[in-house]
Amino acid sequence: MGTVLSVAVAVGVPIIAGSLIGLGLQDDVKGWYKSLRKPKWCPPSWVFGPMWAALYGMMGYASYLVWQNGAPHLPLTLYGIQLVMNLAWSPIFFKAKEIGYSLLDQVALLGVLSATIIEFNKVSPEATYLMLPYLGWTVFATVLTVDIYRKNPGNRGNEPDQQARDAAYQAKDAVQDAANKVQNKASELFNSSNSSDAADDAKSGLSKAGDKVKEGADKAGNKAQQGYDQAKEGAGKAGDKAKEGADKAGNKAEQGYDQAKGQANKAGDQAKEGADKAGNKAEHGYDQAKGQANKAGDQAKDGADRARSEANKASR
Repeated sequence: MGTVLSVAVAVGVPIIAGSLIGLGLQDDVKGWYKSLRKPKWCPPSWVFGPMWAALYGMMGYASYLVWQNGAPHLPLTLYGIQLVMNLAWSPIFFKAKEIGYSLLDQVALLGVLSATIIEFNKVSPEATYLMLPYLGWTVFATVLTVDIYRKNPGNRGNEPDQQARDAAYQAKDAVQDAANKVQNKASELFNSSNSSDAADDAKSGLSKAGDKVKEGADKAGNKAQQGYDQAKEGAGKAGDKAKEGADKAGNKAEQGYDQAKGQANKAGDQAKEGADKAGNKAEHGYDQAKGQANKAGDQAKDGADRARSEANKASR
């Protein structure tokens, strides 16, 4: 029963951890990842879930075989480091949308994974066979990430600068040096009476490699934060400029409205003044016409009166 439980734990931990992370990234996979330009040979999205489930199960069982054979701390320590780096890749790529930093993580992962396989082989060849598909898929995934990085210059997030890339390459070299040191010291484990010192030296080399990886990641993170702050400051200045321009345009529009309103009022006053003058002239003409008509009536009445008087005289 103890063996079954040990196998279940060894296999279940990477599968469950990977599945939980994958569930939290479904929206990003369906949205942002789907919008990226990818090579024609890129597998469909549904392939990655089953593939990683199988690889997690195989690497978990490989770790059980190494543990069962009484391996020293170094192989399983390497295994734990590479598993953390593996699980960190998905949030960096999908959630943070940092293609460049995810690529750095993969390069470092390849170094630690190679050292892990070398150490596993010293304890259990069967464990090595179980890890080889994982190594092959990681190489494939790294090549795929490089191609996606190249095809999507506008979706790289805060692209690592040269200093961050140099730090990543230094980390990679440090990991490879540690792996080579472990391999060179392996033959001494069976012949040297100071075999524990050799293992300690190898472990120390790995620790230094891990420090280099962390240092590179810290530098890259600081540069990314600096770039974000600069972009934020630039956006704030652009917003202030836009607001200033909008205020000026609003003031110009208000000034133009006031000028148009003044001109319209002036034109209205002039039109009213003209209408008043025209009305006064019309009333004056009417009075003149009325006076002339009255005068003509009076003259006609006088003429009629004279004619009647003359007629009366003639009748007498």
